Amino acid sequence: MVDEAHRLKNFNCRLIRELRALRTENRLLLTGTPLQNSLTELWSLLNFILPDIFDSLENFQSWFDFDEVIIKGESEGKSVEENKESISEQLVQKLHNILQPFLLRRLKHDVELNLPKKREYVLYCPFKPAQKAFYNLLKQHDWKKIVAGSK
Repeated sequence: MVDEAHRLKNFNCRLIRELRALRTENRLLLTGTPLQNSLTELWSLLNFILPDIFDSLENFQSWFDFDEVIIKGESEGKSVEENKESISEQLVQKLHNILQPFLLRRLKHDVELNLPKKREYVLYCPFKPAQKAFYNLLKQHDWKKIVAGSK
């Protein structure tokens, strides 16, 4: 089990190399961070969980190659915007289908219904004399005095 699994998004990181050296029958990734910023990062996570299925980044990326869809849409007389919207919907649908067996997503309001609403408190406190002097130097852009004062 890997907590803060978003650290494994980089397929070339040392952590993922070390974890791959461990013999495991099952793997579980825990993260509160969104799963992917790119298909490569998503593939890295899926490859760590099931390396036999998600063995090739190139194959994974080819599942999301929409060149044929673009060409077909243009031949059917669709506008570029309609084409892009259609492609986006197809991409999201494919990703959902792939991720569904691997994903358990819980939202705070689903887990605990009696949580009080958040409150924000803004506390003000005055500067101490040294902080005030340093702040004034910063406002004046007097870098020589700032550097000399920090020593």
